[in-house]
Amino acid sequence: MIKTQLVLVCILLLSCNQLDDCLDIRNKYTGNGQYYFELDDSGIFSGNTSDEDPNPTAQVSEEEYNQYQIGDKFCRE
Repeated sequence: MIKTQLVLVCILLLSCNQLDDCLDIRNKYTGNGQYYFELDDSGIFSGNTSDEDPNPTAQVSEEEYNQYQIGDKFCRE
């Protein structure tokens, strides 16, 4: 019984790490035929240090670009 509970706790803890890769879309732009999202990584739990870019970008496909709006959550894979 204790082993089963321990396994469940481990699964829950490991699955929580997936949330770290979901960020808000701050801006959308195109350039040279490519599509980009500027992501907001300035949250209190982001873990960023002052040396890191607080607003990373993600290159996405045209389909993803059209699917998301500014303010939506975008999950990096």
